[in-house]
Amino acid sequence: MRIKVEYGTSTYDIGDTPDNRDALKEVGELVSEGRSENLILELADGGTVIFVVGPAIPLAVSYLDI
Repeated sequence: MRIKVEYGTSTYDIGDTPDNRDALKEVGELVSEGRSENLILELADGGTVIFVVGPAIPLAVSYLDI
């Protein structure tokens, strides 16, 4: 499985790890409550990326079976 995150005009390949999946689930719940949060994810290439997400900050996540 591959996870792609679109943030602004950039697309990121995110590692399919339990930590990343948990972080995405948790931030989805917080944003639905109207809260803003920092989302820290491990990239597929081993790097790390930090997103600021909230109700007015668009973030699109795609889960792709490949």
